[in-house]
Amino acid sequence: MQGKKENQKGQTLIIVILTMMMALAVGISVSSRFLKSVNVTTRSDSSNRSLAVAEALAERLLVKPYATLKGYIDFGNCGTECALTINGEDGISATAGAVLSYVGNSTSALSVSLKRNKSIEVDLTDYTANKTLSVCWNNPSTGGEASITGFLVYGNGSSTYVLSNFAYNSLSSVYSSNGFSQAATNFGYTNCFNIAGQTTPKLLRLKSVYNDVDAFVIPAPGVSLPIQGILIKSTGSVKDLTRVVSVIKSAASLPTSFDYAIQMKSTTTTFSN
Repeated sequence: MQGKKENQKGQTLIIVILTMMMALAVGISVSSRFLKSVNVTTRSDSSNRSLAVAEALAERLLVKPYATLKGYIDFGNCGTECALTINGEDGISATAGAVLSYVGNSTSALSVSLKRNKSIEVDLTDYTANKTLSVCWNNPSTGGEASITGFLVYGNGSSTYVLSNFAYNSLSSVYSSNGFSQAATNFGYTNCFNIAGQTTPKLLRLKSVYNDVDAFVIPAPGVSLPIQGILIKSTGSVKDLTRVVSVIKSAASLPTSFDYAIQMKSTTTTFSN
C-alpha cells in the first residue's frame, strides 16, 4: 500500500509540473502575441505619421508660386521651406524633408498621362528649331486601344503663329474608318508618330481619344525638352520608418476648351475640333 501511495504522489507531482509548464507555455505564447501586436500597432502608427508629415510638407510647397519653387531649384537651396517637424502630444516627433527638381529639362522621353478627351500641354519654348518630336505609346494592358490627336503651335517667322494638326490611331485600332493616320512601331514602343520640326516651336497639345493612355514625348537625339514642371519629393520619417510622397506642380497651361476655341472656323460657327 505504501508503495502504491508513493507512486500516486509521484504521478500527481508530474501532472502538477506538466500543468505548470503548459500554463507557462500559454502565458509565453499570449505575451509573445501581445508584444507582436503592440509592435505592429506601433509601426503602423509610425508609418501613418510618416506619411502625414510627408503629405503636409508637399502640400505646403504646392501652394507656393511656381516662380518661387523655380527659384529654390535655381539657387540650389530652399532652407527651412523644405523641412517640417510635427511634435505629437505623446512626445514623438515626425519630420519631413523635400527635394525639388525639374520635370523635363532633359534629353530623355517625357511621360504624359492622357485621359480620354482631356488635353495636356507640352511647353516647347526654347526647344531647338527645326528638330523633330516623336509621340509614342503602348496599348493599355486593360485593352481598348487609344488614338491620339493634337496640334503643334509655332511661329512662322513673322508676328503670327501657325497651328499644325495631327491625329493617329494605334496600329491595332478598330477605328480605322475615322480618317486618322496610322502610328508605326518605333523606339521600342508599339505606336509612334513624328512631328516635323519648325522654326519657332511654342507648344504641343495632346489629347487621347477612345481610351486613357500613358504616352511619351521624345525629343530629337541630343536635344532637350524645356522645363515642364517641378517635382516635389517629400520624405517623412518617424523613428526608423520613412514614407515618400512625390507630386508635380505643372507649369501653367490652357484648358481643353482652348483646343476648340483656337480651331473655330469663324465667330459664327459652333465649336469643332
